[in-house]
Amino acid sequence: MGIKNIKKFFKDLGNALSKKINKLFIKDNTKFIIAVQNAVTDALLASETYKSLGSGNLRGHFGFPKGTSYERADYVINTLVDNIGYRLKKFKFNNGVPSGELIISFVPGILSILYNNELAIVRTKKGYQLPWLFWLLEAGSTPVIYGYRISFLDTTSSEKKAKAIMRLSRSGIALMFKNGNGIWYVPAKHQGTIDDNWITRAIEANSLNIKNRVKKAIK
Repeated sequence: MGIKNIKKFFKDLGNALSKKINKLFIKDNTKFIIAVQNAVTDALLASETYKSLGSGNLRGHFGFPKGTSYERADYVINTLVDNIGYRLKKFKFNNGVPSGELIISFVPGILSILYNNELAIVRTKKGYQLPWLFWLLEAGSTPVIYGYRISFLDTTSSEKKAKAIMRLSRSGIALMFKNGNGIWYVPAKHQGTIDDNWITRAIEANSLNIKNRVKKAIK
């Protein structure tokens, strides 16, 4: 077999393999999508922010009405994983060298999707809307409430304070009191910006595990 024939053979082989890879991938894409969804879900569920939203102090900071804490935290996770998409730059061989690209990401406008839901805000009895999810993911260390300070119910609370919190608090564990010099912002360990927040940190911290689970799913 001459050099030209060898080159043609490998070119034809590469084209055939490319078609096979692309066909198999498109046919079985549900496997890797499910793997990504499960891995991202696990990463967010294991995060300290999720736990604090569900049963820790963040539910008090944001004033979640009793019984809605996990519903709100789970809403975020479920919406995120339901909006994971991918784009495939089909695999091909050029001079015997394979090329191709698989890009996995949240759909464009995912934050707008997240914010456009009643669970992403808290409505007060006075008619105010508190965009707690926006504060969590984008407000960073910026003060968002002025003239108030937050107080939590604990073992050192006076009887008067405890009764006030139990009677007036939406969450049942904390209450905002008027205070001329008071300011409130998201607690430092949970603060987020557009590029560095609960979601991005949880995924980055578990990036290796996510990659391994996806690789396993498409083998």
